Amino acid sequence: MIPSDQVFIAKQVLDNLQQSEARLRAMFDNAVIGMTLSTLDRRVLQINEALTRITGYSLEDLKGLHPSDLAHPDDRHLGRAEFTELLAGKRSSFSLERRYFRKNGQLFWGRVTYSLVCDSDGKPCNLVGLMEDITEQKMTAEKLAAQESEYRQTLEQKVAERTHELRQINQQLEEEIAQREKAEQALAEKAAQDAIISERTRLARDLHDAVTQTLFSSSLIAEVLPDLWEINPEEGQKRLEELRQLTRGALAEMRTLLVELRPNSMAQIPLPDLLRQLCESLIGRARLPIQFTSEGQANIPADVKIALYRISQEALNNIVKHAKATRVIVSLQMGENVRLAIVDDGSGFDLEAVSPDHLGLKIMCERAESIGADCSIYSQPGEGTQITVIWQSEIVKTKDSI
Repeated sequence: MIPSDQVFIAKQVLDNLQQSEARLRAMFDNAVIGMTLSTLDRRVLQINEALTRITGYSLEDLKGLHPSDLAHPDDRHLGRAEFTELLAGKRSSFSLERRYFRKNGQLFWGRVTYSLVCDSDGKPCNLVGLMEDITEQKMTAEKLAAQESEYRQTLEQKVAERTHELRQINQQLEEEIAQREKAEQALAEKAAQDAIISERTRLARDLHDAVTQTLFSSSLIAEVLPDLWEINPEEGQKRLEELRQLTRGALAEMRTLLVELRPNSMAQIPLPDLLRQLCESLIGRARLPIQFTSEGQANIPADVKIALYRISQEALNNIVKHAKATRVIVSLQMGENVRLAIVDDGSGFDLEAVSPDHLGLKIMCERAESIGADCSIYSQPGEGTQITVIWQSEIVKTKDSI
């Protein structure tokens, strides 16, 4: 007879097994994902309601089917290698995602996980399969992928269109720049041509007004000089001196015009020689006594030399045209400072009543300012005019600042 305490223990173990089985059954039946219990050769033994709801198949339907028959033909090869390794004990479980057909023929995406169930001796005896319907997730992922692809294509198209627009804009800008440069070059060439024509016109006018008129006057005096000499030798002597002044002035005028034709040569001629030649040309042209004096020596920059020459030229031309002077003195003092003074005894003018740009005053002042020189102008009606320009070398300016 079995002792009562052993019977009690056996009953308790049986109750625990029954409770555990009941809990497992409840979990199996009420799980929200599909579950199957099958043999190692994948013959279905049990399924839960969730699996029936997902696939549409009942337990009786699945008993006559192999699980791979439910998969899409193109996906049936998925998971074969992993299933072989599972049965061989190389892994305890594996998962895969592939397409399946429901009983009504509808296609859906499922995620399946297979695990081994071992007996009390640790030997595999059954398979547990879990299935989730992930169709919505896949559709969402595919939709996002399609949207991303569409967005990427749209972005690439916009980038391509913008790149094309930028290339067109750049090409248009390059064409506009080329046209502008071509137009500027044409304008520069025209300006240079106009400057050449203007300079030639001025030189031709100076040649006609100065040299031609001087030579014409000289030829008239030369024609009457022999007869005049016989009648009045003293008057003939005066005319001969006048002829000498005219020819000397014409020669100086020609030299001045040659310098104008070759501006670079002006930098090579000493400033006193340039001013002396300028004065002699005006003596012959205007019959105006001009006294030129020069003191000292100095090496001055070419731009300073040209500016002082142009100031002297402008001042003397103004005297000839407007001053009605009978005497002009041009003095040049060269040393550490260069001082140029042009004085006439002409009619003069009131500085306050004359605009700054009248009679070339503005031009002379601007030329002096361009070389850093001081220019002063003094004039009164009836008292003539004095123009003084003083230029200091950089060495003298440095000494003064120290």
